[in-house]
Amino acid sequence: MSDKVIASSDFLYEYASKHNDNVSIIRNGTEYDYFHEAADNKTDRRKIIGYYGAISTWFDMKLVCECAKRFVDTDIVLIGDITNEDTSYKSYPNIKTLGEMPYNKLVDYLKDFDVCIIPFDTSTDLIKATNPVKFYEYLSAGKKIVSTEIPELQPYRDRLCYLENDYDRFNDKIELCLNDEDCLADKQEMYAFARNNDWDHRFIEYNKEITSLYKKISIVILCYNNLQYTRNCVESILNNTAYPDYEIVLVDNASSDDTASYLKELDSKYENIIIQLNDVNKGFAAGNNDGIRLATGDYIVLLNNDTLVTRGWLSNLIKHFEKDDKLGLLGPVTNSIGNEARINVSYETVDQMPSFAYSYMVEHFNQEYLDVKVLAMYCVMFPRKIVDEVGLLDENYGRGMFEDDDYSYAIQKKGYRITIAEDVFIHHFGSESFNKIDKKELAEIFEENKRYFEEKWNTKWVAHKYRKEYVE
Repeated sequence: MSDKVIASSDFLYEYASKHNDNVSIIRNGTEYDYFHEAADNKTDRRKIIGYYGAISTWFDMKLVCECAKRFVDTDIVLIGDITNEDTSYKSYPNIKTLGEMPYNKLVDYLKDFDVCIIPFDTSTDLIKATNPVKFYEYLSAGKKIVSTEIPELQPYRDRLCYLENDYDRFNDKIELCLNDEDCLADKQEMYAFARNNDWDHRFIEYNKEITSLYKKISIVILCYNNLQYTRNCVESILNNTAYPDYEIVLVDNASSDDTASYLKELDSKYENIIIQLNDVNKGFAAGNNDGIRLATGDYIVLLNNDTLVTRGWLSNLIKHFEKDDKLGLLGPVTNSIGNEARINVSYETVDQMPSFAYSYMVEHFNQEYLDVKVLAMYCVMFPRKIVDEVGLLDENYGRGMFEDDDYSYAIQKKGYRITIAEDVFIHHFGSESFNKIDKKELAEIFEENKRYFEEKWNTKWVAHKYRKEYVE
């Protein structure tokens, strides 16, 4: 029933694949910097063949005893809890069992190991399924390794480790290593291999696998001056978005301030940020269309730069689409907008806003406000299929106004519904660009675009309204 299964060996991958179609392999790794501290060892002392880890039923104690017989002048140091019933090792004075050791003490012992062994019983399914962590840790310290023929180590045979199940040949390989007559890789190659298998690298692999489970969301932000708003908006996204797979597409409409420089800085710093710098102010629709064309997500969010997003916003938005394939356009609630998305808020400063937003989200979890005809594009989400079916925003609206009415109407004409997510709150400063336009000019733009909207759709435009419970 799992969405994803990650196996640490071929054996486990094959087993899991019988029960799940989405299986990947990510093998074990090493804390390279820590174990690399054991790279230098003393030479003026008795030789040591070493092992650390659990010593249980699958640990071949007879093999270790044969090793003790062969190398009587060499200490065999075993570190770990012993639950193996074979106690024959106690009769060999050169087998030293030290019991469990704290993790932060391991390098003190590993430093003095001349040869590291992994003497596991390869006839057991457990060992067939094992990708030994200690293999990577030993190599982090540049140690020579002799192991039984563990399937996961076969790719490294005779290069990074010797593999032998036969007792005599196992001990022959140890002897080569003790006498520096082996043909294993030099220490630099061992270090390089271990470094490339550090847990940090494994996390990157793991993160890619987990991210692939999520639909990608593209957040399109159109900028025109107001650099501080853009900066605050982007920082709010980076700080409050836990959703694993998203990108930010920033389009600048020929700002005259330092917006372009800031966007270039973001582009160089973050892999999931895409920018476009326009030579002219194309207006709201055309600028956002540039961003939509650049977007690679399965879902698109159009977000004004004069907004601040809140914790959990993307995850909560997309879940509404996952429940209803006829949902075409979705917006959050906010403190400032001219329709039903506006709610009563109790905070007075932006610093108080996150606490209010979280409480409101919890109180209205999974709820939707259904009685809405138009969603304002300060923040809206829609699936990629809407662009395919409805098209881009209508650029005939020029600098702006009525694009939200137009797109909401077009989406509903295609049989999709639009709604407001009650469990997503976005702070909106509101109309920062339009506030700088002369009121007379603004009125002219409004009337011209209203006329175009009504002619295009052969309908009478209906003024937006607030929800009944909103109090001005």
